[in-house]
Amino acid sequence: MPTEKICPRCGNILICRHDDMTIPCDCTKVHLEKKHFDYIRRHFNNCLCLKCLQTIEAMNDEDLMQ
Repeated sequence: MPTEKICPRCGNILICRHDDMTIPCDCTKVHLEKKHFDYIRRHFNNCLCLKCLQTIEAMNDEDLMQ
């Protein structure tokens, strides 16, 4: 069952579909590398919305090291 969550970065509501991959989750709509996941793990403790994932995807390496 999809889970409604609040994005810890911006506060928007998002729907996490980790349990039903027949409906793509927002995290499958971006291309994140290990450096992006490392940044997310350091700064957040829950799922992020698509807009925030896209922002992090576009960050440069220097910003990702913070």
